[in-house]
Amino acid sequence: MADTMVIKRELRKRIRAALKALPTDELVQRSSTACRKLILSDSFQRARTVALFHHMPSGELHTTELIKQCFALRKRVFLPKVEGGPSSRMEMYEAVDADDLARWPRGVFDIPDPPAAATRTDVEQLVQREQCPLDVIVVPGLAFDLQGGRLGRGKGYYDHFLRRCDALHRQHGMPLPSRVGLALACQIVDCVPMAEHDQRVHELYYA
Repeated sequence: MADTMVIKRELRKRIRAALKALPTDELVQRSSTACRKLILSDSFQRARTVALFHHMPSGELHTTELIKQCFALRKRVFLPKVEGGPSSRMEMYEAVDADDLARWPRGVFDIPDPPAAATRTDVEQLVQREQCPLDVIVVPGLAFDLQGGRLGRGKGYYDHFLRRCDALHRQHGMPLPSRVGLALACQIVDCVPMAEHDQRVHELYYA
């Protein structure tokens, strides 16, 4: 376990440096290409409900146009919010439209932060109350490998969410969401060190 943690720490450092060195125009162009590959995929085309992420201001694949495209295609869009408190965890809340995001305040990661209002649908309500599955979860990461391995930023938010989301779908007899990794070419490595609790993706699109 200790060796895995050391390898992960060094890999995060290397990928962050590679992302920082990437010119902005190249980052934007590659982001667009990777998102277009995702949009053309069978799993995305079939999806009615999609969980996405909004990119951080620097050093991450841009997703603004992908989110807008989801609204244009009339897909239901869910975006992450890290709930505060001593046992903080990540939830996914529905965004109504692109203007909804513009109204949201900036959260802890300097990205639009969904208000946890009682009237706003989260994934648990989607599955339990509406009996509707979450079809696709687009998963961010610092590094991926071609076997579905994923290295996050070390907080474990997505690993916990993916496990809970799968359990919720199984409980209600629904097909499990397709986990899709989205990345830049500099984030693809030969092998991501994986611990027992780390969650893999099913598909990967990068440019």
